[in-house]
Amino acid sequence: MRIPFFSWVFSWVSFVALSACGVTADPPIVNGVHGDALTNTLQVTVRGESDGRSIAGASVDVGGAAVTTDALGEATLTTTASPVTLTVRAAGFVTEHWIGVDRQHASVALATPLPSRALTASMSGGTADAVVSAATSLSILRTSSTLGSTSACAGGACVVMLSVATRSRDLDLVIVDAASVRLASHVAVDASDHVAVDLASIPVGERLVTLDVTIPSAPGLEAVVGVPGLVTDHGVALLPSSATATTSLLAPARVGSMAANRLWYVASARSADGSGESMIFDRDVGHDGAVHLPSAFLAIPSATASGSVGIDVDPEVELYVIEAFAGEGGERTLVLHPSGTHIDVPISLSSASSVVVRAVDTSRAGTDVDLAAAEHDATRMATLQL
Repeated sequence: MRIPFFSWVFSWVSFVALSACGVTADPPIVNGVHGDALTNTLQVTVRGESDGRSIAGASVDVGGAAVTTDALGEATLTTTASPVTLTVRAAGFVTEHWIGVDRQHASVALATPLPSRALTASMSGGTADAVVSAATSLSILRTSSTLGSTSACAGGACVVMLSVATRSRDLDLVIVDAASVRLASHVAVDASDHVAVDLASIPVGERLVTLDVTIPSAPGLEAVVGVPGLVTDHGVALLPSSATATTSLLAPARVGSMAANRLWYVASARSADGSGESMIFDRDVGHDGAVHLPSAFLAIPSATASGSVGIDVDPEVELYVIEAFAGEGGERTLVLHPSGTHIDVPISLSSASSVVVRAVDTSRAGTDVDLAAAEHDATRMATLQL
């Protein structure tokens, strides 16, 4: 099974800005490794990714020595090796394998499988042709087989189909016609996965402006396109536009009801057989409409699936993520601080319906690994579907 264009999902990032009065300190790492160099004791804290609650009874394993977490979701292991491979399992959660743990503390946020569903949106009050997009959480570090899609809506009353992976019973819809964009916030989803929107009750859409975009060349890749997206409370709504390598396209003006929303720009290039995709981001397009993209795409990982995933290491990649899916569940392996020219990553392929290898340039080089910061800051990634 191949994952379609832009088929990656934020399962937990909420783009929250943290601030404090007085002296500002770096927030604690809630998902990653940190502290002094690992010598003989590894302290592990396990929480739920979606709610931050401690997970008691999780299995924590290093080198075959396993313990379970206490009521606070904490466990301590003794090891003479460094770095080590840490495996964390808990019923109802995606299993995590972290290769290359070399700090004394590991904070692991376990994700629950994210079900996808097809929504039917009934819209009334429209007078012009429009395209509707659902705002969905997009992820650098996690993947799903679906993303909130766009669907064309003819003028007047219409029904559109949207595929969304979300735990929420409400979402945001972005409606774009030839001249403006409207945002329907916190739209309720009923038990039958139906959404009803009355466009007459939504304020008149803000105007569209032109974005001038230059997408860098992508040697060895093809189908280079670009898509803007609007950041809302429920994630990012990809707007129904596409672009060639150098172009001008329309996006919401950051005025009026759109003034508080951030505007994304995502450019993608694909391998000839469609199994690989490399993406670059501008996470906050300026009010002047200037799009600033990284100067180059990351190389798509080179890997083979034969009981393990072999990866030729890109020196510019700071984190590899390998996900094996089985139905709605699966496991995820992180390779922290990859080194050398080649790595072999054991993976359970027997029951997996698909395996995804992701390379991420986290822009956070250093001893600690903060996955929340990588999710929030990364501007380049490349994905290979096996």
